[in-house]
Amino acid sequence: MKPPTPSKQSLPVLVAGDVLAVLLFVVVGRASHHEDGSWLFNLARIGSPFLLGWFAVAPFTGAYQLPPPRRGLWLRRSALTWLLGIGFGLVLRRFLFRDLVPPTFAVITLIFTGIFLLGWRTVFAVVSNRYRQTKLSVSSAR
Repeated sequence: MKPPTPSKQSLPVLVAGDVLAVLLFVVVGRASHHEDGSWLFNLARIGSPFLLGWFAVAPFTGAYQLPPPRRGLWLRRSALTWLLGIGFGLVLRRFLFRDLVPPTFAVITLIFTGIFLLGWRTVFAVVSNRYRQTKLSVSSAR
């Protein structure tokens, strides 16, 4: 049996990191507003439109094309997915979940999801590229 390629091994890590980045935005937001109530319920309720938006857009922007291509292209794809996906999430929040989306919330959402998602994806790309380079240098030394 052929071992899985780094792409297949990396995809679940990348997806989990994206989910955690969005959920981190929700946790930080709830904590900064000192909101009460069920954390798990509100985590799902607040995070779901943004996760739905992200995963609805990601296949069309190449966000999960692995291994990551050149770092610049990877970051451009990630930024496009972030803008379109989180933007779509704001629309879903308003119309599907019937939550208000004041302009300040939209701006804060874009800023912090951008920091968390693009920061995470930058770290992933750097580590992934170093792993591939190390693997290539080890195999060429044989």
